[in-house]
Amino acid sequence: MDEQFNQEKRHSSRDIRRGISDTGESFSNYAKDTIVHEFDSICSALHTASHTLNADNSYFAGIFDTVSNTADNASKYIRERDPAEIVDKARDFSRQNPYVFTGGMFIAGLALSRFLKTGLPGVHDQKEERYEHGA
Repeated sequence: MDEQFNQEKRHSSRDIRRGISDTGESFSNYAKDTIVHEFDSICSALHTASHTLNADNSYFAGIFDTVSNTADNASKYIRERDPAEIVDKARDFSRQNPYVFTGGMFIAGLALSRFLKTGLPGVHDQKEERYEHGA
């Protein structure tokens, strides 16, 4: 009887681990797809800006071309890789280049916070209210 209980316990724990692993894998694939979608949106905006600047013969057109092509390459890289492989590559890069990685994460954090602040409803309204009331 004890052996049967232990065997059922092993099967249950194996099923739980498999379920957690499947959930983690589906979440990482969903996150990867979301990131690729966002990258594609950013790439589209960068290409549009680049074309507009090219039409105006702007000095910045070449810079936007380079940035948009780099973003395209990053999107393609993420799309074609397994999430675990991307994490391993990022971990290796961060170990080899800790200062570059830290600086990149800092800049990404600033950009993300700026992006999130612009998307929050009411943030601009609160600032305007304070100025109107002399605060």
